[in-house]
Amino acid sequence: AALALGENGVTPDDPSIKNALDFVRSSAPSNVQTYDISLAILFLTRVGDASDRELIHHLGARLSAGQLNSGGWTYVCPAVVPAAPTGGSVTNKPKGNAEAGRRAGRMNAAGGVRPGIGDNSNTQFAVLGIWAAGRAGLDVKGTMIEVDRRFRGSQSPGGGWGYTGPGDTDAMTCAGLMSLVLAKGQKTLENQMVNRLPDKDKPEGPGGRPKMESDTQIDRGIQRVEFYANNINPGSTLYFLWSVERVAVALGLSRIGHVDWYNRGASVLLQTQQVDGGWKSNRGDLSDTSFALLFLRRSNLTEGMPQLVTNRSGGDSTENKMRAGKLDDLKRSVKTPDTPDK
Repeated sequence: AALALGENGVTPDDPSIKNALDFVRSSAPSNVQTYDISLAILFLTRVGDASDRELIHHLGARLSAGQLNSGGWTYVCPAVVPAAPTGGSVTNKPKGNAEAGRRAGRMNAAGGVRPGIGDNSNTQFAVLGIWAAGRAGLDVKGTMIEVDRRFRGSQSPGGGWGYTGPGDTDAMTCAGLMSLVLAKGQKTLENQMVNRLPDKDKPEGPGGRPKMESDTQIDRGIQRVEFYANNINPGSTLYFLWSVERVAVALGLSRIGHVDWYNRGASVLLQTQQVDGGWKSNRGDLSDTSFALLFLRRSNLTEGMPQLVTNRSGGDSTENKMRAGKLDDLKRSVKTPDTPDK
């Protein structure tokens, strides 16, 4: 909820964000729930307080330690990483904690030592958290290698993914595609960091940015998400809509294939908003409303990923557009029940 507020312009000095931040800082160090750890990392990285860096590293290391030998996650991670200080002045923290956190991250980065299959819902949240922790300086290379192995080995012939492995459902296909894209993005970043860019990953033209090479499994996943996005309707779950939004923004896509995913989804959200201002689907009012707000804002929780796919100066600047415009502009731009479908 605080993440949704922050993405929609509520500033860090607002009491609602301050209270949420205090709660996350106090509870996260002892939390072993995969969803909670991942969301804590995403929230802390978005707040951007440098004093939380050690805590983010510890939480990321805990996620890495929770990875199963299938490359996925289940609901609980082992509490094997010592709790980090919970914010405040960096100078007040015991000397050496930051390095200990980074060492723990490298030690646990390979993951995959706990037996189990896990599920792709917990796994996609964990992958988002791992990506954010990696952007904050944690070594996540080994963890992402296992993620890549999991999703390359479980994609269905039709291009989708299921809840626990092979299968094909709307939200889990988005989860599988997102995880595969982030694992691929991490590999591209690793290549850049060691300054050994393969020809296929070198900048395209003057001032261009490195792009990921074409990938048939990612392409098949996009095609399957296009199928599901083309069927967005008032009965679609908010979890699914948010999943579509994350994939599209991470890949810098204003359209998924031929589908204008944003106009289609925003039109549905304008139709289904409740009289109290929120939304209701199947995950509880608070979560569903947060999913809807993140969708409408075109929130990018995968910082740095769009630039690996598209040039900043390219024509499809989704990342720039997502923070532009007001609600009135949104109402004018999307189709409503009274607007004929062209």
